[in-house]
Amino acid sequence: MLPPQLLDALLPRSLAASLCILVGLLSILPMIIWAHVVRSEHETREQLELSLLDRASTTAQVFSSRAPTEPRTATKSGPLTGLPDVATAGACKPTSSSASCATSNLPVALPDQVAPSLISPREASFAKGLPETSPWSATGLPIAVALYLAVALASLIVLLGVLRQVKSFNNAAQDVVMGRLGGNQLVQRTTPRELASAARLLDHVMSDLGYTVGQLRGAADDYAHAMRTPLATVSAALHTVRRSVSTSEPRAQRAVEVIETSVGRLSYLVNAAQHHGQSVAALIAAPRQRLDFADMVQAAIAGASDEATESGISIRPRLQRPIGVLANAEALEMAIWEVLLSAVDSSPEGSDIVVTLSSDGTTASLVVEDRGQDRQDEALLFDQEIGPGKGGAAARWPGLSSVRRTIESSGGCVAACRNMAGGLSVSLALPVDR
Repeated sequence: MLPPQLLDALLPRSLAASLCILVGLLSILPMIIWAHVVRSEHETREQLELSLLDRASTTAQVFSSRAPTEPRTATKSGPLTGLPDVATAGACKPTSSSASCATSNLPVALPDQVAPSLISPREASFAKGLPETSPWSATGLPIAVALYLAVALASLIVLLGVLRQVKSFNNAAQDVVMGRLGGNQLVQRTTPRELASAARLLDHVMSDLGYTVGQLRGAADDYAHAMRTPLATVSAALHTVRRSVSTSEPRAQRAVEVIETSVGRLSYLVNAAQHHGQSVAALIAAPRQRLDFADMVQAAIAGASDEATESGISIRPRLQRPIGVLANAEALEMAIWEVLLSAVDSSPEGSDIVVTLSSDGTTASLVVEDRGQDRQDEALLFDQEIGPGKGGAAARWPGLSSVRRTIESSGGCVAACRNMAGGLSVSLALPVDR
């Protein structure tokens, strides 16, 4: 047995190519058999012809050795043709003065009469019935070619059927996995018997994925409700304490304010944790589609152009087309839109934002460069917000943790760094759908 590594190196990675090679090797067998039959028939014919020639030569030699001693009888039509001069020299020649030569009643053994006597009747009948040309070239060859073409056509039909079943299973698996379908959807479809175990395995994986999504959502809601109850109790008690604290005790009032701030921060963290759990569950369960990354970026630029125009900022796109990715359309468009709005908020009036989309055949990279002069730490750009921003609203820059979750859930990665203009360059990388 060959090692698996050697087989993987010898055989092509494509199943279609392997099946074509197999059919080709099997189709060579009839050609080998046909060549062997034709060669065997040719050799048999040559051997028979050589045997007949040898016996004819032997017969001629026997006739030549017996010719001087045995009398010959000439026919009325003239002397024997094909006989040697020695045989005719010893024969009786009539003259005008003598009587005619005595005739003999002995039969004359001619070559064409002696040769059949030395060949068996079966060989003689076979030699007479042997055609001059090979039956394969006359009638058998077209029949053999037709049979060979029929076998090749049947093999091609079987090959196409196998490839169609494999392609059908591939399409069904993609529909189930990308659509996040559960409930044994793949097993219920028509799949080859050899791939039934793989279908059941994928259905188990999708069932486990659905169960995990449900647990994430339930845990996020349960923990949020469990935390909100004591926080509401603390807030109510704190309200009572504030009314009972005298204004002449500044330290007590300061303690009450610190408690209120901490309760507000805890309430924000509880809401953020619930939103984080729900968003992660939604991203896992969200169906995937084959999308054109350039179209998604163009749509996000159109959505952010109004706010950029109001701030006097221009967006300059440099998009490579087409670039296909696998992601959820709504989540990806929202992620790109949030990155653009963050760049708009960080850019000064009258500046521009450069949006570059490129691909190296494996990874699609979207880079958003602003001209802002802020000194925000780029390492905290994609971290979870730990507190409310100005006016009680969450800050947008930093505040791209949802973008990070969206990109990473699609198999990509995010990064941020300082550019030559002093602003930030945000990079979103996704694997290319081939």
